[in-house]
Amino acid sequence: DRLGVLANLYAAADMGFVGGSLVREGGHNPLEPAARGKPILFGPDMSDFASIADALLKAGAAVCVPDSESLAAGMLRLMKDPKTVEAMGLAAHRVASEGRGAVEKILRVVAAHLTGENGVSEDDSGVKMTGVASKPTEGRS
Repeated sequence: DRLGVLANLYAAADMGFVGGSLVREGGHNPLEPAARGKPILFGPDMSDFASIADALLKAGAAVCVPDSESLAAGMLRLMKDPKTVEAMGLAAHRVASEGRGAVEKILRVVAAHLTGENGVSEDDSGVKMTGVASKPTEGRS
């Protein structure tokens, strides 16, 4: 249940299975194997990481399996198909890379708010943020 513990294992692996997803636990972070460029398999409950899981599925970087038997079959299928493993791994890495820098963008918006900048601001990605208050509302901190 700690971020980064599996990083070295994913680096050595051919693919990654996201635990906590075959049972009702919401899944673990699929960005860890994605950042290592690994194809990903996970179960039906990725509710804690739903948007990331959806992005990985849409990119062709992940496979959702309904149960442990399907997980085993999916892993065996991938082991016999190195071209698919490579394509899924590249897609996974792309998805993980797209999210890099999000914390810095959020911090820039918060800093602009705290320093009194107002109106429309635009971050490096070209996303315009409107309605950022220049000062806290009176009576509120």
